[in-house]
Amino acid sequence: MPNKNSKKIDLSEPQQAGDVLQLMIDQINAAVRDNNSSMGKLIGSHSAIAAKADALTISPDSKSLEELKNSLHQELRSMIVAFQRHDEHNQRLEHVTNALAEAKSLVGNPVAASDSKQWQALVEKIAAEYTTAQELKVHASKTGIASQGRAEDDVELF
Repeated sequence: MPNKNSKKIDLSEPQQAGDVLQLMIDQINAAVRDNNSSMGKLIGSHSAIAAKADALTISPDSKSLEELKNSLHQELRSMIVAFQRHDEHNQRLEHVTNALAEAKSLVGNPVAASDSKQWQALVEKIAAEYTTAQELKVHASKTGIASQGRAEDDVELF
């Protein structure tokens, strides 16, 4: 989600470099925030599993054991999802790193840096690399443009 104080980018303005960099900052902030949430869930699942493992020694009847087993499986699935989300966040940060390298290259060429079409092309290239729904959401909220990237928001369990 973009910073509440940030404005949408207008690629016709002469400040395209700053606007594109702000888009990348917003992507980083969103990925870090989502990663912190996933890690919080992972820690919570780990704590729940530890408590349930302790309960195994206290409550040995078969009904309690079956409930604990099912609950442990659910917590383990939650941990797998959290790890997969963590991997997704790393992928999002890698996309931003690649985009920053592209922006650096564009800024390094004074002729290209002053051409709004070059900045528009860069934004389109960045958007084409997006693979997550969150990346597409941040992009659309900053540019007003729906990205052609592919949203893969569902987590596939392995």
